[in-house]
Amino acid sequence: MLLMTGPLASAGVSNVPPWLSGSLVAPSVLVAMLSVALLVDFSDWQATLTANMTAVEKRKLNGRTVKLLFAGLFLAWGGGCLWQL
Repeated sequence: MLLMTGPLASAGVSNVPPWLSGSLVAPSVLVAMLSVALLVDFSDWQATLTANMTAVEKRKLNGRTVKLLFAGLFLAWGGGCLWQL
């Protein structure tokens, strides 16, 4: 999923016909659907990973996940700003 979502999001397809841009196969809609599927896959993976953990271990993992999420969002935002230059 990640290998499909990344290139599609960064491709910047600009010559999409008007009849196609409002449909379910428009690049922006595909990126949104692949992103949702990717988030569901990550949540399932985390649920499987934490199935046999104690509450303390789960809190530590969730705290680390939140920190990585913010770092990833910051890096994506910074990369987007650099992309526009």
